[in-house]
Amino acid sequence: MIKDDHIDFKIAALIDKYLRNDIQEEELLVLEKWREANHTHAQLWERLTNVDYAGNQLQQWPDDSRSDALWLHVQRATTGKQRRLPLKRIFAYAAALAVFAMAGLSVYYGVFQQADPLSAAHREPSETAPQQMTVPEILVPPAAANEITLIMGDGKTVALGDNPDLLHEQDGTQITETGSGLAYATEKRSAQLPAVMNTVITPVARTYHLTLADGTRVWLNAVSAIRYPTAFDGEERRVTLKGEAYFEVAHDRDKPFIVVTEQSQIKVLGTRFNVKSYPEDKTDRTALLDGSLRVSSRQGTQSTLLQPGYEAVVTSEAAMVVNKADARKVLAWKDGLFIFENESLASLMHELATWYGIKAHFADNEVKNYHFTGRLQRYTDIQFLLDVIAETSKVQFTLRNGILSIDKIHQ
Repeated sequence: MIKDDHIDFKIAALIDKYLRNDIQEEELLVLEKWREANHTHAQLWERLTNVDYAGNQLQQWPDDSRSDALWLHVQRATTGKQRRLPLKRIFAYAAALAVFAMAGLSVYYGVFQQADPLSAAHREPSETAPQQMTVPEILVPPAAANEITLIMGDGKTVALGDNPDLLHEQDGTQITETGSGLAYATEKRSAQLPAVMNTVITPVARTYHLTLADGTRVWLNAVSAIRYPTAFDGEERRVTLKGEAYFEVAHDRDKPFIVVTEQSQIKVLGTRFNVKSYPEDKTDRTALLDGSLRVSSRQGTQSTLLQPGYEAVVTSEAAMVVNKADARKVLAWKDGLFIFENESLASLMHELATWYGIKAHFADNEVKNYHFTGRLQRYTDIQFLLDVIAETSKVQFTLRNGILSIDKIHQ
């Protein structure tokens, strides 16, 4: 295992994207600037883009049998008649895994660390099979399953992201849609007309950013929906959320910002926080990063003033709980990552299932108790992650018609 070379994870992620030929022009400029910064970076770049070197790093990982098996898979796939995958994809397997190891990550058994099954058995995994979020009752289903959709005040649906455009609402509000998000400008809005409601819906494996009329910035996670007015005319700024979103709320002492979810109502003046409220989880998690906010149950029977670094957990069947929050894990989705720290496979698969819009089925319940630690990018293609997990741990996957079957390897 490399002990002296260390690179920032964001650079490691860019190298991985470069190897998979999935890097944007602006990202390539950042990578080139890093590479040219000093001679050490240039040397590291040469090694990481050499597949033989990547293979050597795989063979130095803690579990020799696992790393050897993975590298044997790489060799077989790139030589002779046994080739099963394109060379470019195999290169990404070997080099990307080496990049993750060099980024100072907690890596064992390749990307994940499997804990002692005996100690893991004391933890009870969730028995609830993850379900894809149903579109909220207040919303019109998106036109296509893979599109980010804007539902305008008259019910018209607009596919976002592909063809940036300038839109106008019924009240005159100007909506600017670019490749990086949605923004509202109310300068030309008619004061005589009431604000209209808009909704943005994200599909599986997609996130989106929008700026509301008051300047509040919202990052929407996959399989989520947010409903909001084109302008905040009343004494409060109220939005409705199903799914997960990160908010940076514009400060306005006289007009509190309120987020309504399945279980909670969150009231703030100006702050940064994350709300996770997928209906199938039947649990709301509100994590505060900066400022202060008040979290109340929808019934109004429970309430707490949250402090930075803590999260409030609200369910309909139990008392509200306040826990310490790990900002890295809370915002991992916003940074395009999965972060797992001694997490059960049941919990891990629940998160993957939500992101990719699939259902997870455990053919062997013992596998639920496997525990893992690691970080991975949120690839658009689930198959890459499944291949890595399957090659570096004692599990196998079968994905058919949106159902992912997980079983241990039977020898």
